Amino acid sequence: MEFYDNESMFELGSKMKVRVEMIGGDDPHGGGFRGGKYPVVIMDDVYKDPDRIYDFVNTLPVPLSNCNYEKYYGNRITIDNFIGNENFLNTLAMLLLHKLEMTDMISYDTATNNNQFCVNIIHNDKEHGVTGTQRKESYIPHSDPSLITSILYLNKDDELETNGTGIYRHIKSDLVGYPQDDLQQDWITDCEKKGGAPIDNSTMRMKKEVLENAPVELKYDECIFANNDEWELLWESTGKYNQMVSYMGGMFHSALFDIKELIDIKRLSQVIFWNFVPAEMPPMGINRPVISPRNVMGETLPQVN
Repeated sequence: MEFYDNESMFELGSKMKVRVEMIGGDDPHGGGFRGGKYPVVIMDDVYKDPDRIYDFVNTLPVPLSNCNYEKYYGNRITIDNFIGNENFLNTLAMLLLHKLEMTDMISYDTATNNNQFCVNIIHNDKEHGVTGTQRKESYIPHSDPSLITSILYLNKDDELETNGTGIYRHIKSDLVGYPQDDLQQDWITDCEKKGGAPIDNSTMRMKKEVLENAPVELKYDECIFANNDEWELLWESTGKYNQMVSYMGGMFHSALFDIKELIDIKRLSQVIFWNFVPAEMPPMGINRPVISPRNVMGETLPQVN
C-alpha cells in the first residue's frame, strides 16, 4: 500500500481563474446565454498539481457493482474523510456560495462536512460495460439533492473529443430543475424574479405537477447535445482538464460523452455534492434520492454527472 498526503494533494492553483455565466435567458441565436437568470460558476486551473490527482485516480480499483449502476454507463468511487486540505474546501465553498448568490440562504461555519472524495467513472468496457435498453437511463437529465454540485474534469484534453456537462430546461413543465427541498425551490424562484419573470410557490407547484405527469420514454441512444421536443439545452461546459463547473444541484443536468470513445479509456470526473446548514432550518438529510423525470415520485435512481 502507498501513502498519499491528502492535504497537499488538494492544494489550489495560484493561477486559478473564476468566472460566472448567466444561463437560461432569451438568446436570439438559440443558445440561451444572453440575459440569463441562473448563475453557473466555471473555475479553470483549479488544482496546483492536477497530474497528481490524475495519477492517483488511475490507481483506484473500479467496483463492478455499485449503486444499481447496471442501468447506467459508469461507476462511482467514494472515499470518506479524504480531503484533508481545509483551505481547499473552505475557499471553494465561500467562492461558490458568493458567486451562486446563496450567502443569505445558509449558516456557514465550515465546509469540512463536504470532505468526501468522489469520482465518477463512465466507461463501456468490453467485459464489464453496460448492455440492454436500461443503459438509456444514462442520457436523461436529472436533479441532485445537494445545494451545489461541482464537477471537476480529470481527463486530459487530448484523451476525449466529447466531454463536459449539459444543463437543461424541461420544455413541457418549463422547469430548469426539480427542487428537492425549500432551499432549492427558493433559489429557483429568486432567480426567476431577478430575471424579470416572477414566479410564486403556486406556479412552482403547478410546474412540478406537469413534470411529474409528463411521460418520459427511454428513447435516447446518446447524450442530448441539442434542443429537442422534450429538452432545451441551456448551457454546456467544455470538459477542460482541471476545470470545475458548479451549479445549484437541483438544476437538470447530464454528463456529455460519446460512449464509443469510452471502451479503452474512461471518462473521469471528481464530483463534490456541497451541503450546508440552512439559515433557519434543520440540517438536510444525507440519504435523499436523486431525481429525474422518471422518478419524481421518489424512487431512488442514482445518476452520473
